[in-house]
This record gives sequence, C-alpha cells and structure tokens, in this order.
Amino acid sequence: MRSLHLRWSSDPRDAAPRTAGSDIALVFARSAAPREGEVVLADDLLSWEQRSEIELRASALLEMARAQLGDDDTLEASEYELRVEWVNLLMAHTVGLALLRERGPFDAALPSPLTPAAVTAGVEAALGLPASTPTGATIAHRRHANRRDQVARLIIGTRAASSGTARLRVLTFPGMKLTAALAELGAETLGELGVYVAALAELGHGDAARLILQLRLPAVALPSTQAASATPPSLGALTGEEALDAALARAAAPVLARGVRRVRELVAVTARLERLPQLRAIVVPTAALGVTRLLGRWAAARGVVFASFQHGIYGLIEGDGGDRRAQVLFGWGPDVARQVALWAPPQPRLEAVGVPGLPGTYGASGAQRLRRVLVATTNNPFGTALARWSAREDFLDAISDGLASARSAGVAVELRLHPVESPHEYEEMDERAGRDGLPLAAPGSFAEVARGADLLVTPYSSVAFEAAAMAIPVALWIPSIPEAVRRRQLLPPVSDDLPGAFNDAAGFGALIAQALAGDLEAPRRLAQSLTGYVAPLDADRFAKALARLGDAS
Repeated sequence: MRSLHLRWSSDPRDAAPRTAGSDIALVFARSAAPREGEVVLADDLLSWEQRSEIELRASALLEMARAQLGDDDTLEASEYELRVEWVNLLMAHTVGLALLRERGPFDAALPSPLTPAAVTAGVEAALGLPASTPTGATIAHRRHANRRDQVARLIIGTRAASSGTARLRVLTFPGMKLTAALAELGAETLGELGVYVAALAELGHGDAARLILQLRLPAVALPSTQAASATPPSLGALTGEEALDAALARAAAPVLARGVRRVRELVAVTARLERLPQLRAIVVPTAALGVTRLLGRWAAARGVVFASFQHGIYGLIEGDGGDRRAQVLFGWGPDVARQVALWAPPQPRLEAVGVPGLPGTYGASGAQRLRRVLVATTNNPFGTALARWSAREDFLDAISDGLASARSAGVAVELRLHPVESPHEYEEMDERAGRDGLPLAAPGSFAEVARGADLLVTPYSSVAFEAAAMAIPVALWIPSIPEAVRRRQLLPPVSDDLPGAFNDAAGFGALIAQALAGDLEAPRRLAQSLTGYVAPLDADRFAKALARLGDAS
C-alpha cells in the first residue's frame, strides 16, 4: 500500500505518522518535512499562472453557486468563508493532479492533524480516493461564549439599561482598528455625535465592553440568540468533474449551514434595530464577514448608512471585495482610492481619516549609518492562491545571509513576530535551515517596537506602511510573481515596480551591502511611495465624517 502523507506545519500538535517504503510526504511548510523519505514541496507544483487562474475560478464558482441557490442572503452570509475553503481546495486539487501524473497512483492520503479539511479534500478528489473524515474548517468560529465574553455581555447590557436611545445617531460595532479609532476621539466628542456601541456574537463583546469601561459610552443591547442547526441548501455540479464537484459540495455544506444560521440569528438583531427610528448609520470594523454583510444589506434596505473602518492593507483585487459592500470606507490614507477604484462595483465612498495608534514622524530617516534593523513578520496568508504555503520560510531564506552580514558588522537585528505567531515556529524554521535565530524584539505595539529603527525588513504587510508613516526606511520582500499576474490580480502599490523591494537573497544582500555603506536611498524612496496609503489618525476629520453619517437622511 502506497500512501501520500500530507504534512501541514511544524506545530507540535501536528505530529503525523512516519513515512514508510514507497510513501511520499507532500509538504506545505518546509519545516514540516520529515527527516527521511521522499519529500515533495506543494508550492513547487503550482505555477503563478495556475495560482492566478485559481483566484479567477473561485470567483466564477461563487457566482455559479449564487445562481444555483437562488438565495442571496445565505450566499452573502457564507461567501467570505466559502471562498477561503474553495481556494484551498482548488489549490490542493491542482497539486494532487500534478502528483498523480508524476508519482501516482496512491492508495491513501494521510493528513497530519492540523491539515485543513479543504486541502485534504482537494488532494483526495485529484487522486480519486474516497473522502476521509474532515478535520475542520480553516477559519475558527465563535459559537460558545466563555466567561470573559459573558462578563463583557453583562457590561454592555448593564450600560444599555441606563443609556436610553434618544441621542442615538450612529451605532458602532467595535473591533479591530475601529476600537482604537473611537477611543482616540474621546467620550465628549462621541457623545456630541450620538455614537453608541453594540456587539455581535461573531465579533465578540470585548471591545464594546472595553469602550464602555474606558469612555462610559452609551450602549444598545442586542439579542444573542443561536438558531437551531440548519440543513444547508445543496449544491449541484459546478465544474462537471464528478469527484471535484463532490468535494466542493462537501466543503460548502458546513459553511452554508453557518450562513443559514446567521440569516436566522440576525432576524432578532434587526428586529431590535427596527425599534431605533433615530438610527442614521452603522459602523463596523470590517464589511467582509458574513454577519456584517447581512447587517449591511439590512441597512441599505432601510436607508441607514453602512460604513466600515479599514483594518489592514488591501492586496488582492479578487479577494478584497468585502469592504466594497460598505457605502462609506474609513480608509488609512488618500491613496487607498487607487485600490478602491479597482474593486468591482459597488464601491464605497472613501473617507481618508488615517489609522489609530500611529505617532507623528520619529523615524531615523536621516541616519548615515545602519545601527538597528527591525524584522517584522506577518501571519501566514490563507484563502488566496497568490501566496505560497511556505511564504514565511521563503522570506526568512531571502534575508538570513544579508542579516548575518549586518550582525557581523555590529548592527543590532531584532525580530518582531505577528501577534498570532509563536517563537516555536521560527525556532523550528531556523533549526531546519541550520541557522541561528534572531533575537526577539521587546513586547509592545509596532510603533513602540519600531522606535529608533534605521530599517524595517518585512513581507508585504501593514507594518511596512506604518513604518513609512514614521519615516523609517523600508525593505519590502515580494515574491517573484510575474508582472502579468501582478497587474491582473494585485492592487497597487504591490502591483507597481517598487524601489527597495526584493524577492531573493541576492537582491537583499545587495540592499544590505549598500545600507552598510551608508546608502539607504532605495528603502527611503520605498517608504515615501507608501506614505499616501497610511497616516496617523486625524481625529477631527474622523469626527466630521461620523457627523456626516449621523446627519444622513
């Protein structure tokens, strides 16, 4: 019996059985490769052109599913997650077909415990194997409130009981960057604008409770119901390939079931909102999620303005369509308009108000000698075909030699991890690559950690833009995606030819050599090209924009 082992990650919880005999390990993160036996890297079986086609194909399948279901609400409540699952499945299916041609056949696929169910399903469909028991969805879901959630809900309910709604004009659902932006405005300004807070179960109650405790904001308590388990609408053939269609339908079933429940659960929420005749606008931290999309639909039908606050830097034309469903987008800078213009209709009206938490310029932009380099990572991308599964390892491989040269020259180099990452992941990557790890930066916000850095080295991430706003030179790692694919699939500025960008060790080595010689011109020019996309929050501009929402009829 010949098996194909799927090795997803180096996480200790993802331990998998050893390969044996003629087995092959299909590895999605290089650090997960077994020490012995034949190994194939999944990324090597996908060309950039295939990745681009998968992005387009996922969009087409979603539209076909919408037409089949004849139920826009359920699809709208499910589309964000369904796209993620189907992109993963289509990528894995393409990889599986390549393996079948080159190394097949296989008698079984043996996924490691953390391998996403959609990835396993895609490989099995390609190899013609029976479907295994799914291990779970890619995206975690909030279905049961823990003690902290219960306390937060109690705080909101208690505050709502004494708030009244006579002054309510703008109802906000805090979370992500929106929470910090509201806090920067302060209680007095928000009170004058008639801004209240509320919470949805899927977004969590913590941020709303935090603002109530911090600013004593008035609140609206919304029902927190859980609809009974639902039988999802069934999908028929989408591609004409029997095994693939069956896998797509299986991946869609739990997502669509959650969509049906969301539609039912929101009925109680909107019934409460119907009893707020003074309500003029709703502001959410993202319009991408199913629950906020449904809320936006309700708002549009009632003449209530629906606005979203930008949480991160947009990158994909196809995959960044969530916030386009808002009527108003509170963006981080005026150049975000270049990105919005490439989204499919409808497109929001951009209010460039800035990003909270950024100080004024204090970067060492005039430094003539490289003294401190900050390396900032980003969470491993998911739900897009235009990111390699081993993207973080590709990034580290590209910069390790150059950083070693910098450290040998006496330059301090520190690593700041993304908040959801763990040091163990990077220890494993470094150990497998046979290199010394980088010392971790002290805990704190990015602005605090970046203070005094002469250079930021990072993949495409919002921290690159935040560093640029602080006048810190930026060296940006971008994979060597063909220009035609970049232009077709990616948004500016990453679709542009950027100075100070690199994609391999040679490019970064040359950049570091110039920096050690006192030449940081290219990273400075790159930072300058990013500054139009992000600026410190302009509290006065944000307040005036909220006032316009509250005055809408």
